[in-house]
Amino acid sequence: MNLFASSRGTLVALWFGAAGVLVFFGLLNTLGPWCPASGSCDTAAAYFRWLAPSLLPVLSLIIASYVHSRGRVANCGPTDKTLSRLTVGASAFYILILLMITGAFSLQALSNLERLDELTVWIAGPVQSMVLGLNGLFFLQQTDEPSSPDPAPAGD
Repeated sequence: MNLFASSRGTLVALWFGAAGVLVFFGLLNTLGPWCPASGSCDTAAAYFRWLAPSLLPVLSLIIASYVHSRGRVANCGPTDKTLSRLTVGASAFYILILLMITGAFSLQALSNLERLDELTVWIAGPVQSMVLGLNGLFFLQQTDEPSSPDPAPAGD
């Protein structure tokens, strides 16, 4: 398996695993027996309003790139090892930030919902932009270059 396929698999597993954990925490807060009794259903809805724009842009990019590159991995050109490691590392760092915010939210340390927006603006937003750019560059490496140049057109 080449570096591109390996890194692509790592990114897919990392992002979908993290999305599953983050959605699970949200569902736990929403569907838990304490939700109707404590009135925390509003905070769970706020959590999902925060989570969707935090995850979906990168997940959409990864899904589209994965579907596009499926079956072409064996023919792809060389993969930049530094960019590959940087993309996986930045993705892991961003997911760690999301998990820390979710942990604080689940433990009710973020009882003030405005704090959730502040964390997005000052921490998660800029990091998400960097991660989106790196993922885009990483998947852009895999191009549809033909294996041999097209023959020159016949003289007109």
